[in-house]
Amino acid sequence: MVRVSPTFKRLHVAGFLSLFVCSALAGVAMGCMMNIINGLICPSYFSLFFDFPGGSSLWTTQQLYEATVEQDLKEGLGFGLVVAVVFTLFVFVVSTASCKFRFASSYLPRMTIAAFFFWFVGGLNGVLVGATFSNSPAIVNLGATSEDRCRFLWVGGSIYGAYFGGLIALFLGCTWFKRDWKKSKSLQAFSTENEDDQP
Repeated sequence: MVRVSPTFKRLHVAGFLSLFVCSALAGVAMGCMMNIINGLICPSYFSLFFDFPGGSSLWTTQQLYEATVEQDLKEGLGFGLVVAVVFTLFVFVVSTASCKFRFASSYLPRMTIAAFFFWFVGGLNGVLVGATFSNSPAIVNLGATSEDRCRFLWVGGSIYGAYFGGLIALFLGCTWFKRDWKKSKSLQAFSTENEDDQP
């Protein structure tokens, strides 16, 4: 009869694999949602990257959707994999491989909200910079018409905000998890001590 060591039993392999997959998928979904919204706000921004015959004025909604989703799947998957690897390994190490999926996955929605917040802040910052330095050569020579410049700057700023915010969200998620994990283990130890003290 093969005996399984207690250490191996508490390695929640399926839970950590699920956490890794969910973290990566969250990055993909977040990237798609952000750029689909940006594509609807300013299609001319993406015409710099997607060379459609006739220019952005002939873009259809379907073309815009397919082009942005294809690009976002690549970028979101790449960034999502980085976040998934770092966060899953962090949870694995801090919890000494004893954390269950339900506990760790509860931080993914909060991390996603934080990333969306910085995406919005980045877009707003782009608009404010454009309004403040409207006559700057760097702003004038962006390649956007004067009518589209504000929306153009929103998209550019929000993309930088999304990448920056994704890193901050990862840091926050790791910080929150470490704090709550230590708190839960302390409460568990305190509860065990009280049970032992009872007659």
